[in-house]
Amino acid sequence: MKWNMSYEEFEQKSTKMSDGFTYEVEQEYYDWGEKVALVQYYKKMLKEWI
Repeated sequence: MKWNMSYEEFEQKSTKMSDGFTYEVEQEYYDWGEKVALVQYYKKMLKEWI
């Protein structure tokens, strides 16, 4: 919600933003990416358990 786009859009557009290489944007990229990876992992595990 903060960036008004999905993670995939953010990933593609972040380096093209005027502030794309600031600490805030870079940190957001890594934090958000980590959360997306965890959600994908847990969804995979849930499918295996059901």
